[in-house]
Formats: sequence, C-alpha cells, structure tokens
Amino acid sequence: MVKGQVGTVVEELDADHVLVEFADVNGVAYGIAPMPVGQLMELKHAPAEQAA
Repeated sequence: MVKGQVGTVVEELDADHVLVEFADVNGVAYGIAPMPVGQLMELKHAPAEQAA
C-alpha cells in the first residue's frame, strides 16, 4: 500500500497496531496490511456540525 490510500480498520492487533483492509470503489478488497496506529488519519464522510 502507498501513502494516501483509504482503508478500513478491520481488527485491533495490539495497543499499537491495527489491520487495515483496502478496497476499490466497488467494495472489492485488493489488500490488507498491519499498520501502526500512529500512521493512521481519521477521515470523516459527513460535514462537522457547526457550533451555534
């Protein structure tokens, strides 16, 4: 996998590592890799709520 690819955390391996699955736009998985938690970036698919 290369930097910038979007994946889904599918399993916590230990306190510092998770298993991430990578899939195409049709949902077909093309890779799975253990990743250090510190290298992950949380993505949001909905806008943040605006404070009043």
